[in-house]
Amino acid sequence: MDPTIDHIERLRTIYGKLKKVRFGGVVTSRKPKYAEAALDFQSLSRQFRQENCLEYAGLCLIQSSRCFSELKSSTSELQMLLEATSIFIEIELQLKDTNTLSYHENLSLALSVYQLAQKNLREQNERYLAGLITFQVGLHLEALEKFQESERLFSMALDSFQDLLSIQICIYQRLINIRIDNENYNLALQTTTNLIERLMKTSTNDISYRRLLATYDVVRLFLLLILQPHPQRLRSDYAKTLDAYTWESYEKLDIP
Repeated sequence: MDPTIDHIERLRTIYGKLKKVRFGGVVTSRKPKYAEAALDFQSLSRQFRQENCLEYAGLCLIQSSRCFSELKSSTSELQMLLEATSIFIEIELQLKDTNTLSYHENLSLALSVYQLAQKNLREQNERYLAGLITFQVGLHLEALEKFQESERLFSMALDSFQDLLSIQICIYQRLINIRIDNENYNLALQTTTNLIERLMKTSTNDISYRRLLATYDVVRLFLLLILQPHPQRLRSDYAKTLDAYTWESYEKLDIP
């Protein structure tokens, strides 16, 4: 932190703009200067970033978002919340990269601010943007090896893109990879089947989807071979998958 700058005094000046003036215990008609304070908090946040004091930079952005909330400026409030979330996640990623002990207080802050951003987006009916942000935060959690939390966010993001298959495919792929890597084969099988069923509803004339369908049909086969479900409990679609790759089926292909 730059010793030549009195950050405490700057904060006092900013907070002074948010106080109502009192004379003899009576509040005057002067309103808090939320717009000025919001911009001042942003400026102070940039200063803290330059000095590599990321925690303080993020906290200043949260205060700026509160000022914008008072001004009913949802877009600016959202921007501040997302920037703050990004900063707190950045801190956690740096700690992980340097193998520094962390109690994940910055991650907790990031998720709390993310929840505020989601509330803002719901109020604005921004379903797609909410889904993209949820997916992005999920990717960061995956990088931090917070797999349970990332799975939850990926599942939430899926619901935002019911009519956008290309994005759903990306999310399904992340979910399947996480569950296979963590040896959660039952859930991986269920997710793979959901993706296959989703692809089968798409036009069969699209060769890229047909190739993807074939790829995940093989993934499902390997998961079934790992799990070895009892024949009497085998779902009909799983039985068809196993039957399609038996030696007898291979011989019927009449490959020269």
